[in-house]
Amino acid sequence: MKKIFLLLILVSTSIFGQNYDKNWLKVIEFENEGKIKSANEIVSKIRQKATRDKDEVQIIKCFFYESKYLQVLDEDAQTKIINNLKTEINKVSIPSKAILNLVYAKCLIDYRNQNSYLLYNRTNTVSFDDQFLTWTPKDFSEQIDGALKKTLLNETILKQTSLSTYLQIFDYSDEEKTKKDNLFNYLVKENIALYTPQIRQWEIQKKEFLPYEKGFLENSESFAQLNFDFVKNEKLKKVLELYQKQEKNTPTLENQFDRIQFCNNVLLDSNEGFMKSLRSMQKESKDTILIQKIQLEKAIILNNLASKEAHPDYNIQAIATLDSILKINNRSNAHKIALQKIQNIQAKSLNIQLQKFSYTDENTRAFIRYKNLNRLSVSFFKIDQNMTKNFRNSPHNKDSLVAAIIKNKKAIASKNYVLEEKNNYFEYST
Repeated sequence: MKKIFLLLILVSTSIFGQNYDKNWLKVIEFENEGKIKSANEIVSKIRQKATRDKDEVQIIKCFFYESKYLQVLDEDAQTKIINNLKTEINKVSIPSKAILNLVYAKCLIDYRNQNSYLLYNRTNTVSFDDQFLTWTPKDFSEQIDGALKKTLLNETILKQTSLSTYLQIFDYSDEEKTKKDNLFNYLVKENIALYTPQIRQWEIQKKEFLPYEKGFLENSESFAQLNFDFVKNEKLKKVLELYQKQEKNTPTLENQFDRIQFCNNVLLDSNEGFMKSLRSMQKESKDTILIQKIQLEKAIILNNLASKEAHPDYNIQAIATLDSILKINNRSNAHKIALQKIQNIQAKSLNIQLQKFSYTDENTRAFIRYKNLNRLSVSFFKIDQNMTKNFRNSPHNKDSLVAAIIKNKKAIASKNYVLEEKNNYFEYST
């Protein structure tokens, strides 16, 4: 009987192991129905099998789901999640350790950002307490930096690990790209993404970077030769070193674009140098998505520099550049932003200023500022003193008051005006 019982367990677990996807579908089904405890029970069974099989991808996926459910089921979720995370890190292989250290750093950053007001008045202590709830801002910074540093240890092993190995826990739309990429490249990008918001841009003296503009804005080879010993801001120096490491390992045009965009926005504000680099990359690139990103940046520069005096045709050029992005209807992020930019540039606006007081039969003028309009229709309505008081006493109800007047009264006069429109998307006045 005992042998039959053991055989049943083995058969059932074997079938279970062959149906990871089916069981994850059950988890999602329970979750959508609000049955969190039932979903969590399935996840626990998946973890047990994954642990026996030493399937680290499934184990990490289980950890993510268990952490999500803890936040619903347990008041002390934050502490348990971080403690569970530290336990998992010690159990897994080098590539999985790197991923979980990244998750650990993100958890600490989120907690620090959400509770900064509580941490501000804490005093630094000589001894370090392992419980994060007692940490000072300095403790958090040191622990975050330490965790991120661990994500990039064992570079050789991480480079040998295909990103597709962890496809089930990453949100990647391009599965083919994950097969070509490795875990180290992914972790470098994640480090850049986490360190960049920590840079205090008001501390950066941009004039110190102007002598190195060529290296910052040109190809990977030029950038790789830069020495960052002159950079005083430690977070900035770290990010620049990460960009340099990224391009030394993978000198693609996409990585080059990301670095040039960062350097121009944060260090230089060199529209001329940036535009030159963008044009050069566009000529070289055959990647549709990257070309759309380049075109978007070019359009933004043109729109920002547009002026009636110096560059009266730049808005027109910006629209043409944005249109070239929209011609490729791939719903990329650049495509969506380009659509918004066109709507902003072409948006109509009207502002009318009238003389506050006038006597009976006085001829008065209105000062009008307008954009992307070629005509204006004005109707005049006669209102009594009570309605005037309503406008004064109910400033937030003006729209409804106007609508009521238009609906219930007849205009005593109407006039159409032709506005000068030069079709260059600037504001004019009359």
